[in-house]
Amino acid sequence: KLENYQRDLTYRNGYYHRLYGRDIIRVHRDPEAVSIRNKTEPTWTEFVSYILHTPASQYDEHWKPIYLMCSPCVLRYNVIAKMETFSEDTQYVINKLGLEEDLTVQWIHSTGSTGTADVAKTYYSQLTSQQVDDLVEIYRLDFELFEYDSESHRNMTMGL
Repeated sequence: KLENYQRDLTYRNGYYHRLYGRDIIRVHRDPEAVSIRNKTEPTWTEFVSYILHTPASQYDEHWKPIYLMCSPCVLRYNVIAKMETFSEDTQYVINKLGLEEDLTVQWIHSTGSTGTADVAKTYYSQLTSQQVDDLVEIYRLDFELFEYDSESHRNMTMGL
């Protein structure tokens, strides 16, 4: 949402830049960082700094911990789908509802074909171990509820 200003302008009339991007840059950009001085978008490390210094209750829904939005411990869900297995999970729901003759799954992620693990490694390798530990703590309940391996995120900072 914040990584590509032109895309934000085209598809959302600059919504994320106005609401978050400008302030993230103003507060979290190092004034000595000459190479990014004129960059309109926050960098990944600036975004992480914002996350680490902002109460989770003030996050946008796209980066807010899921447990704060859907109360998985309060409601009894029949299915919990993950973005990583969205096609399979959607097909499961379609089959359970007996709609396989009427509906098909055609999910294509709009950001491209690079594998999620490769993208994550590229991003996490830019962070310190402490930053990753702090992020894992913020999202700890999501890691537990949705069975994500926090250790694999920690290992990405070390290039493992």
